Amino acid sequence: MGIFCSRSRHTPNQNVEEIYNNVRTGDIFLFSGKSIFSSLVRCNSLVKHWSHVGIALEYINNNGDREVFLLDSTISNFMGGKNGVHATPLRDRLNNYSGYLICYRQLNVNVSVDEKYPKQAETEIRQDWTKRLFNFYSHYNKAPYEMDPTQLYGSTLRINQGNDKAFFCTEFVAAALKAMGILVSEEYSDNYTLYEFSEEGSLSLYPGLYYSKQIYHYD
Repeated sequence: MGIFCSRSRHTPNQNVEEIYNNVRTGDIFLFSGKSIFSSLVRCNSLVKHWSHVGIALEYINNNGDREVFLLDSTISNFMGGKNGVHATPLRDRLNNYSGYLICYRQLNVNVSVDEKYPKQAETEIRQDWTKRLFNFYSHYNKAPYEMDPTQLYGSTLRINQGNDKAFFCTEFVAAALKAMGILVSEEYSDNYTLYEFSEEGSLSLYPGLYYSKQIYHYD
């Protein structure tokens, strides 16, 4: 495994069904891939475990059934080779992942101190997030993956100037969180790295919102 820690050392741990049942819109997933490109991404990040990030979308379909998708931007999609932004059923993504490690972080809201929705119950807040994230994805679902390597290195140096024509994985998730009203930083979305999304980093979230510690997937 090298730099990758044993899963048994991480707590808490959850299997696919536990994750699926607990995940909510806005939760973020971190992946540690085995490809050469994943290794290059890790070399460009302050956190060496992770090479990819995505965001969860939970909603009720027309039949009244709950569905959860992982929204992200990748070079290729194992479901069909699509380059760029796409949505994958979360169970499929977790069950078919062949990398080293997966974890997720739950998005939590402390209604008692939340300034944006002082009169709304948490259910209404999460419904609003789901609507905003769905609209964001619908607008950008045909966007390609950002293939310019200078943009990748520029994110580490915080020198990118913003670009919504193509997305790195971190750029897509940061832009999605901004569209949801969760991420309030004025930093350009293409200047975010995997470090910020891990528990070792930090995100400027709206007051009353916070991400949990990393919860690890096990087979």
